[in-house]
Amino acid sequence: MLAAIPPLALVLGLAALAARLLRGFGGRFSAPAAEFAIVARTRLDGRRTLYQIRRGGRNILLLAGGGADLVLDQWEHAP
Repeated sequence: MLAAIPPLALVLGLAALAARLLRGFGGRFSAPAAEFAIVARTRLDGRRTLYQIRRGGRNILLLAGGGADLVLDQWEHAP
């Protein structure tokens, strides 16, 4: 059991070093928060759901479920 401590310490040390290097080069660990809203949701059957999503000035029609998610349409939002 004590034999596992040095390799674990090495892996954690390498992870900390990689994180420090990424911060030094301006890397981000999280994507900026995108503002979006679910405008409408319609259940089509037991597996599939149709969503209308607004992100920024665009509307997106998304079919989710059923083994794959599909973007069916995109259009600009009129104010």
